[in-house]
Amino acid sequence: MTTVKIHQIYYSPESFAALDKGFIPLDNTHGRSDWMEYWPIRQYFLNTPVGDDELVGFFSPRFFEKTGLTATDVHAHIEANPGHDVYLFNPYFHLASWHQNLFVQASRTHQGIGKVFNEVLALLDIHTDVDQSVMSSMDTVYCNYFVATLDFWKKWLMVSEFIFQLSEENQHPIGKALRDDTNYHRGQMPLKIFVIERIASFLLNSMNRWNVKPAYLFKNMEFHSQKPLAFVEEMHKLDALKTSFKQSGNPIFLQTYEHERVRLQKEFSLIV
Repeated sequence: MTTVKIHQIYYSPESFAALDKGFIPLDNTHGRSDWMEYWPIRQYFLNTPVGDDELVGFFSPRFFEKTGLTATDVHAHIEANPGHDVYLFNPYFHLASWHQNLFVQASRTHQGIGKVFNEVLALLDIHTDVDQSVMSSMDTVYCNYFVATLDFWKKWLMVSEFIFQLSEENQHPIGKALRDDTNYHRGQMPLKIFVIERIASFLLNSMNRWNVKPAYLFKNMEFHSQKPLAFVEEMHKLDALKTSFKQSGNPIFLQTYEHERVRLQKEFSLIV
């Protein structure tokens, strides 16, 4: 029988008081802020045995604010969809739908993130260009909001720990690039935080070995248009076109996706 262990990280007495009691509190009051959520996740796996039959997740204190979901909602989604390896709770469905992939989306704020990610992968003898990948709701993860089996976490940790060691190495040029500050709405933050946030998406996009079940959330979409229902429908179409391309390899789906984006920019007067 699968055991579900979803933790919610706290940093202070105030954030502890705001936790959802349906999640397991994870103390990060003495963590390193330059690693954000990766630090308590790393400490957890270094110090806690995890079984092959466990589903494990780690959410930030702002999970409800970003997703509109309670712990009851999350557990109900998993219980209603048993047998999957990875469950996604992406709070920004519109961003995943609109952009070809989340590296392209991130480059608007975190300049050069795709290049740095490619350089890290090359050191692992993985040669690709993540900016050219096509991602959909089936492999897009924001904020590390996912719940997964140990098999997935092992892959995730392997890449994350490699980035951690690179960043801690003062003499390595890629380590310096990972430590460099980048823009964030709460101020400047090290690029390494946002690189690690994209590891789960890269793994799901590049390795067809896990059964994935996304939850479709629309909490953050209403402000993009005076016709929110129509906007949601259009984002679903974009996502479906990218998913169809990924499943079939037929370029007509990707061409239609690009055509629809141009149309929607005019119709909704938006750039997501």
